[in-house]
Amino acid sequence: MEGLRHSLLAPSGATVVIIFGTLDAMMTMIKTKYSAKDDNGKMLFPHPFAPWTKVDPKYEDQADKALRAWRMFENVKEWTFMSLPLMWIFAGFAGSIPKVTDQMVDIAVVTSTIGYCYGNYLFSKGYIESPEKRLKGFNVRTNVVKFWLGGSAIAVVCTALQKYGVLTIS
Repeated sequence: MEGLRHSLLAPSGATVVIIFGTLDAMMTMIKTKYSAKDDNGKMLFPHPFAPWTKVDPKYEDQADKALRAWRMFENVKEWTFMSLPLMWIFAGFAGSIPKVTDQMVDIAVVTSTIGYCYGNYLFSKGYIESPEKRLKGFNVRTNVVKFWLGGSAIAVVCTALQKYGVLTIS
């Protein structure tokens, strides 16, 4: 059991960090959305959030910022649900790639997760400022997911080849 816990440590820790990043994006969205108020302190949008609600043009900047915050969080949620399985597949199977050790896999999982979270952070904060400022974070996060996707595909193929005796690693 100890060996299993040790082998699951990096992807489990990565999952916790990614979920905390998603929660941070949610809290940023909530703070931004609920701070959008008129001169009388009344919220610009009803609860539950209805971004299509017409607002006085006087408050358009606040409304746009709230809408961008909502879109940012929706995007972060989508990427989290698409990314986590890839990270786990990579973590579980990458050791089957020739010349790749379990320690190398753990290091790759931890460092790529740091990159993913950094990209998500830049994306979240940038998108609220302006749609253009989200791109750097989006690109960082996308490259990490491409790494996980490519690594997962190679790892699964290597595992299948080993299972059927086509590939042997020592």
